[in-house]
Amino acid sequence: MDPGSVPDGEERWELVQRIVSSPRFKKSPRLQQFLLFIAECTLTGRSGEITEYAIAWEVFERPKDYDPSGDSIVRTAAHQLRSKIKEYFDVEGSSETLTLDIPKGAYMVTFTRRDDQHATVNGPSPADSPHPVPPPAPLVRRWRIISGTFAILAVGALGIAIALWRHPADPGPLPAETIASTVLTGANPTRLVVGDYGAVLLSIATRRALTVEEYANRSYENSTPDAQNPVLANLSRPTVSLPDLKITEMLLRLSWKEKKDLVVHHAREVNARDLRSGNSILLASPVANPWIGLFEHKLNFRFHVRYEPNATAGSSEYLNVHPNPGEQANYPGSPTAAPKFGLAYGLVARLPNLDGTGKILLICGQKFTGFQAAGEYATDPRAAAELARLLNAKNVREMPDFEVLLETNSIDFTPRYVKPVAFRRISN
Repeated sequence: MDPGSVPDGEERWELVQRIVSSPRFKKSPRLQQFLLFIAECTLTGRSGEITEYAIAWEVFERPKDYDPSGDSIVRTAAHQLRSKIKEYFDVEGSSETLTLDIPKGAYMVTFTRRDDQHATVNGPSPADSPHPVPPPAPLVRRWRIISGTFAILAVGALGIAIALWRHPADPGPLPAETIASTVLTGANPTRLVVGDYGAVLLSIATRRALTVEEYANRSYENSTPDAQNPVLANLSRPTVSLPDLKITEMLLRLSWKEKKDLVVHHAREVNARDLRSGNSILLASPVANPWIGLFEHKLNFRFHVRYEPNATAGSSEYLNVHPNPGEQANYPGSPTAAPKFGLAYGLVARLPNLDGTGKILLICGQKFTGFQAAGEYATDPRAAAELARLLNAKNVREMPDFEVLLETNSIDFTPRYVKPVAFRRISN
């Protein structure tokens, strides 16, 4: 960490220095380092570097193969750090005009003026930094983004990422229920896990998809096929695709309207234990989000990629494991290399989490357009009502667990229609 990279006289950095120099922090050098690291990253526009792994390496000197599922030191320390910060502002910092907070579920620092609780003063402006400015304090409780923003490999994606942070207008009356509404429930926030575009690039380079085991233990990090490849050289940085961002925006707006908490994670920042409790939404395909592989054995419609000789990328399809009369055995979509035109398929499925104590919602798709169609279907009240009728349920809330295969035909990345072509109930 290089504190000199924060400009002299920066009032937020001076506040951080006063906090770490206070009596209650002097006997906690690791917590001092923790706060200094995340504050410096926030103030210099490097919020995307604040991950659980980075904190484990930089602050707690954990090895590069650090496994958060078996070592909770960062989460435990974050809890202690929040408590000590609160104690500081309750006692010696009670006269501070600027306050500091680390929202639960995140490691990024937010700063708020006490004379205006709606005004945050957080990091460089968008003109100075590639990272969006964090939301006003009231939104942090609703739209918590884990580890700041993600590095994005998509033209125009940054504008969408910034749009996610804008304070929406009054949400007005509650909307009609959607499929996504059925997992925006309970006292705890719903996890939204976006796909890892780096995993897609690696699958193209190696001509195979990562297994969930490889992704969980991060063994792929030591087997990059071509270290000189400029694209693969960036695999260590979390990346997302434009469709992930679009669907994330739809779900964030829905959660705001329904006054529910939605916590966004990159696929690299979760582990299998996270999917054992509560409700989660997993985006993308099993190639981009290998965690979907934990649930595929319960699905009848399964994503499959074929890697043909001399082809630059694989061709994807949905396999129908047990076709009903009149159904196809596979749904390959249009055989075109351009993902923005032609026929494509998506999948929306809801099934129990790993412990059976909550729900997992899968929003997946073949090509960008099949994925986008699935996102639109999952957030459309009319689609939810139609699916409830297909499943012979009285209403959306009483629907049994299900999977529905969707068809779309698109032009220039725009689905012209979205319709279900097959569906199944999923038994617990």
